[in-house]
Amino acid sequence: MRQLKCRLPRKTIPWLMLLPDNLGIILALLLLGTFYFLWYLKSMPIYWDSAVYVGMAKYISSFGASGLWEGLRPVMLPILLVPALISEADAVLCGQALQLFFTIGSILMIYVLGKRIFYKKIAFLGAVLAGITPLFMRYSSMILSQMPSIFFGLLAIYVFLKGKMFWSGLLAAISFLFRFPQGIIIAILLMILTRRKDLRGGMRFLAGAGLLIAPFLLFNQLKYGSFLEPFFAANLAVHGNYLWLYEKEAWFYLAETMRQNLLFVFAVPGIVMFFVNRDYRKDARIILMACLLATSGYYMFLAHKETRYLMTVIPYVALFSAYGIASFFRQKSQKPERNMTGAAWSWISRNYWLLLGAAMLLLFAHDTYKDMEYLPDFTQGDYLEQERFFRYFQENPVEGQILVTDPRPALYVDNLLIPCYVDDCTATYETYKNNISGIVYTPRSFPCRKDDERCRAKNDALLIRIKQDNKLVFEKEIFGSKMYAFISS
Repeated sequence: MRQLKCRLPRKTIPWLMLLPDNLGIILALLLLGTFYFLWYLKSMPIYWDSAVYVGMAKYISSFGASGLWEGLRPVMLPILLVPALISEADAVLCGQALQLFFTIGSILMIYVLGKRIFYKKIAFLGAVLAGITPLFMRYSSMILSQMPSIFFGLLAIYVFLKGKMFWSGLLAAISFLFRFPQGIIIAILLMILTRRKDLRGGMRFLAGAGLLIAPFLLFNQLKYGSFLEPFFAANLAVHGNYLWLYEKEAWFYLAETMRQNLLFVFAVPGIVMFFVNRDYRKDARIILMACLLATSGYYMFLAHKETRYLMTVIPYVALFSAYGIASFFRQKSQKPERNMTGAAWSWISRNYWLLLGAAMLLLFAHDTYKDMEYLPDFTQGDYLEQERFFRYFQENPVEGQILVTDPRPALYVDNLLIPCYVDDCTATYETYKNNISGIVYTPRSFPCRKDDERCRAKNDALLIRIKQDNKLVFEKEIFGSKMYAFISS
């Protein structure tokens, strides 16, 4: 008599189909997500750029009645925060939650893209390598444009490889509107379409990209009188008065990449194998290599260098590192020995990706837990005093505009804020001094070189002028530097 077997209809339950083939990455994402969330719960202070994006979201949601505006910033992240403000939710908490989502989403996209371009083992290793990188952890809860731009950029490439050109262009444009240098992805995908002589695909791609970029350029023309004003302003900010603070050696990013994750050294054999295996014949791998070289080359030759700029390069470095590791084990496994050692090595060569991935995740969990123990308490000491300073006009409200030399008051007040740090602050003060009700002044926003007496004299003269014209209501030394608040007299 035949024995009846009960089987689950896996084809009718899509999530069951995902589990067997992708169990490793699911568990890895759960572990990474747990530690990212624990990091998020440490109540990290809100830094400069994050405050700017919240301020811009307030400006958009209030139609220019509150918040602040910086023309050099891409607009997509502030737009993403607008619904939180309209619904009167906490914009900071919503922004941090979105960052956590985009961080996990970016790691997942590295896996999905790696699986599409290479195969599962490389995809898994690449995702884990990126996920355990300290940069991903550090910025997983900061309201910055890097993570969303990475997510949409990788998604644009994946959709491109699926042949959905319109949607690829649209997603690439979203990535660009989060972070301007991500326009490199648009250029690379267009070059691939040109190489294929795919006119129809190119038109669809441009239609998708133009659907978002064209309104952005039109907005620039209406607001600033120039289609390209944000790009000029961003370039001026990068190469402006404070460039000396960010000038580094040409090899800075190379050294910093290795410091972030020593296993990234395997990107070198991964790149070598790209040419050995003639991967330049495959469009998918050409795109990956072009993104790695173009993005890293752009930042390497940019005079303004910061570690966080590496974030948009890490997905490509991680995948090529995984490719290098896989090539190493593949070469070793091709020469099996007929003994116990050979059998053990053969087993390791087949399962190295799970063993290495598990080891990296466990080491990451241990190191992260130890690091969190040594984090300072951001709710006391100078951190608390600094927050109280930026809240001054929330607790002592004034009507009208407030001139600020630091954007963080935008987190707490609903006044319209005049940034006095993007351009010459002296000129900005002279322009607005008769139309402001308060001033938040932080001298450390205007650093000077050690031997630049002219710079210090200019800063001192501005502070004296502000003190003469206004009433001092707050003065305190915080983190070794005086902070001042004034109201118009």
